[in-house]
Amino acid sequence: MLMTRARRLRTEDSGFSLVELLVAMALSSIVLTAMLTLFIGGVNSSAKVSDRVEAAQRGRLTMDRVMTLLNSQSCLLFNDGSSAPPIISANATQVTFYASLGAVDSDPTKYQLRYDAASKSLFEDRYLPSRATGVLAFPATPSTSQVIGTGVVPTTAGAPIFSYYQFVDDAGPTLGMIDTTPLSTAGSGLSSADALNAVRVDVAFVAQTLRTASADPRSTSVEGTATVGSANPGEPTKGVNC
Repeated sequence: MLMTRARRLRTEDSGFSLVELLVAMALSSIVLTAMLTLFIGGVNSSAKVSDRVEAAQRGRLTMDRVMTLLNSQSCLLFNDGSSAPPIISANATQVTFYASLGAVDSDPTKYQLRYDAASKSLFEDRYLPSRATGVLAFPATPSTSQVIGTGVVPTTAGAPIFSYYQFVDDAGPTLGMIDTTPLSTAGSGLSSADALNAVRVDVAFVAQTLRTASADPRSTSVEGTATVGSANPGEPTKGVNC
């Protein structure tokens, strides 16, 4: 009986065999790999969602500022009673214009919205008016300059950031509607005649994620449309109607 008990104890102390240990390690590796794959997948999915939300919020904040300025475009009135259209100069990547964001009877401020492809940024330059000699004047260099958008690129390669439109002024059924063909900005940019007729400015860009800084599904396309408040569709030939 003592021999039987001793034999049983030796059998219980023998532990796992090599084959059993290898099988257990293989199964554990499979389970751990699956868990690690799920964890990494969850982290990546969460990062993608966070990147897309960040890009969308940044793009929308940038567009909100651009639209606030462009929707506040105003004609510039001179002391002799003459006037100038809101847009001073413009092309596919920048627009300089007068806008009034303060009191109704205050002098307009000169603004420039410009896109810098090298830094993928949108800038806002502000030129504050002065009447030191009784004549409205603006400084040659910006009074302030700030970045209002980063990680910004055109919607497609070579696409404009800013596009300009006029009223249809023919005698057809589309009279007074916005023309579907944008005004030309080739060469030196918008001509002085087209600047007087530019009643709408469309803005479009893609806000890339700052983490990847590349075009991928996490980037967000943002578009906005601004119109000149003085423009009257009932008088399409007057353009911005200054």
